[in-house]
Amino acid sequence: MGSRVSTWTASECAENTGTRTAVVASPDGSTLYVASAADGAGVYTIDTDSLQVIGRWPMLGDVSDLRLSNDGARLYAAGDDQLSVLDAANGTLLNSVAARGVESILGVEAPSS
Repeated sequence: MGSRVSTWTASECAENTGTRTAVVASPDGSTLYVASAADGAGVYTIDTDSLQVIGRWPMLGDVSDLRLSNDGARLYAAGDDQLSVLDAANGTLLNSVAARGVESILGVEAPSS
């Protein structure tokens, strides 16, 4: 399996997603998740081959950081005093918890079985 490398300038990112606040790539490198605050809080999904926006998921408030679970199944979003857990495939909100003052996510660790 080859690796994917693409470049996207900051101005191209802003043109396509507004004011970017956080970016994370899927484990297989096929999708970028970009948090944006320009047109209302949201997370954009971007195909890394074409660099085209393929989806936008509205959020309840501005997102300051994003992290993916190791398997890429869940997207964690921090911001506006909450931590949200989304299905990384379709943006469905799975859970949300109040987290006063949260601005970043240092990492995500899977529970031991």
